[in-house]
Amino acid sequence: MSLDGQVVNAGGSLTGGSKGRNSGLLNRASEIQRVREKAAALEEKAKAAEQEFRQRQEELSACEGELEAARGEFSSAQEELIRIKSESSRVSRELEQLAENAANLERERTDSAGRLKELGEREQEIRKAITQLEEQVAQGEEENKKLSGSREEQMARCEDISQTIQEIRMGEFSAQKDRDALAAAVAGLEERKRDSAGALTRLQQEIQELEEKNAQLEEQRWQVLSQAEALRKQAEDTRQDLKSMGEKRAALEQEAAKLREREREVTSQRENVGHELARLQERSENLQKEYDTILSRLWEEYELTRREAEEVGEKIQDLPTAQRRLQELKNKIKALGAVNVGAVVEYEEVSQRYEFLKTQIGDVEKSKAELLNLIQDLTKHMRQQFTERFQQINENFGQIFRELFGGGTGTLSFTDESDVLTSGIEIKVHPPGKIVTHIESLSGGEKALVAISIYFAIMRVNPPPFCVLDEIEAALDDVNVARFAQYLRRMSKNSQFITITHRRGTMEGSDMLYGVTMQDQGISKLLALRTEEAAEFGT
Repeated sequence: MSLDGQVVNAGGSLTGGSKGRNSGLLNRASEIQRVREKAAALEEKAKAAEQEFRQRQEELSACEGELEAARGEFSSAQEELIRIKSESSRVSRELEQLAENAANLERERTDSAGRLKELGEREQEIRKAITQLEEQVAQGEEENKKLSGSREEQMARCEDISQTIQEIRMGEFSAQKDRDALAAAVAGLEERKRDSAGALTRLQQEIQELEEKNAQLEEQRWQVLSQAEALRKQAEDTRQDLKSMGEKRAALEQEAAKLREREREVTSQRENVGHELARLQERSENLQKEYDTILSRLWEEYELTRREAEEVGEKIQDLPTAQRRLQELKNKIKALGAVNVGAVVEYEEVSQRYEFLKTQIGDVEKSKAELLNLIQDLTKHMRQQFTERFQQINENFGQIFRELFGGGTGTLSFTDESDVLTSGIEIKVHPPGKIVTHIESLSGGEKALVAISIYFAIMRVNPPPFCVLDEIEAALDDVNVARFAQYLRRMSKNSQFITITHRRGTMEGSDMLYGVTMQDQGISKLLALRTEEAAEFGT
């Protein structure tokens, strides 16, 4: 491809002309530059619109904050109004209560004044009665002087008159106390009335103050409502402005996106043209290298130049067939590999080694088969011999168990009858007069006696010439020790026993006793004594 946009094809044809001049790389570069400038201008507009949009958003946020603050103040004013109303209601109730108390006090005052008046009238009557009585006393004394009569009658009359006077005085004193009490009550009522009047005045002042404050809060409430309405209108206007700016910004972004898409298309076309030019250049270089390589091979392999090769060369009618034939011949030659001169000697050595190893493998397999047959025969013989010996030991165990325990039953059995060589052995014993579900339920002496029975049963099948027993009867009681000693005595016909024991019954059943003593410090001495001599010595 040339700089003016003309394309040279591989066959030599040329694409281009006067119509393609305006679509060359330079024209496209200038168009790309114009598109980029236009895109930059649109981006600047978009940034300015975005900045204005952010400012409007901040103003909207500030307005919303002021609106929220006005709403908060309005809520506080409403709460304060509710509180003032409740306080006014409370004061009204207290005022009514004070008015009722004042009326009650007035009634009590009226009642007290009436009672006080009644007491005053009663006091006047009492004083008159006292004056009359005193006059009667004076008249009586005068009559006493004038009249003659019995001294006793005059004294009795005087006492009656004195008692009457005393009662009248007591009534006067009681009336005086009632009068004082009523006077104190009237004074208290007067004081309470004055206090109620003061409280009434104070409450009326508070009601007036609350009404004034209520009016102020109502005025503030209307002011806050008007401010909120103004802020709401301002926020609505700001939203409309933001909406129009957002639409404008969206339109600018769409136009910028279209310009970017156009720029990408132009850039892609330019890159494709550059790639195609690079591919054609690379193809030209490869063809030149291939041509040089062919010329080098002609000279290296055949020592021919290009002209000489054209003179002696034959015309190939079918090039693909000739290439396939050439490739087949090359593969056959390559498959033969390098020529090995010592292949015959190596074959003879490998054949001899193979025959030797084959013979060795045959001998090993034959030996393996013989060993397997021998193992089978031994296993069969061992299984048969072990089964027979086990039956004998089981029969002996039953007899010896009955002899040592004085009755009962004892048996031995395999846990796995199919494989007696690896099977476990189960011991089942039932001492006389005792039901045993598990051997662990036996006592320590009974377990020791069962073990001794099994040991004696094994010894009866194949008696050893010599046997050492180390306190195997230590857990037995005296009766079982005696049975153990008797049976050990019978077993001594075929075997010689050395027993280490501290039990008297075992010692009595022995032929010879040996003891170790230490008469001097650090010096041991062995003592030997026959049982017969010990018996004679004891008698």
